[in-house]
Amino acid sequence: MEELIEQIKIVLQQKLYHPFASSYIEKPVIDEKMLFALVEVLERTDFSKDDKVKYATAVMLIQIALNTHDEVTLSAETDQEIDLLKRQLTILSGDYYSGLYYQTLAELESDTWIQCLSNGIKEINEYKLMLKDPALPLNERAVLQEKIKTTLLTKISMLYIES
Repeated sequence: MEELIEQIKIVLQQKLYHPFASSYIEKPVIDEKMLFALVEVLERTDFSKDDKVKYATAVMLIQIALNTHDEVTLSAETDQEIDLLKRQLTILSGDYYSGLYYQTLAELESDTWIQCLSNGIKEINEYKLMLKDPALPLNERAVLQEKIKTTLLTKISMLYIES
């Protein structure tokens, strides 16, 4: 399992690197706990090792894309040009990672995973919208934040628990 995790991390690092963006924005963080849990689920499937790498890479890429978009800051018009460039590159990087997710998932030709992850992304975005409500109680805010972190993994796990 450790070998598979390392292989996935290498693939992710290669896909996530962009020379221009890397000089202005922080390198995306790979959520090690999520990757470990994801590999635990994938190890219970009969997918080939290469497909496990692709599935895990796709899921991690979309999670990183979503996280990257969350890092975009809203600022006053008085920002310096470099701050504007960083915000633009953060948005573009999130879009780029999202595109890599779609490309990776399309290579696998799995309608089940496409539907599963699409539903998960939709739910995550709904939770994020709910978080914008200033009247939302703190306990509900905490529940939504946890759902945002775990929805993709939960959806994928349910594919194999139900089958």
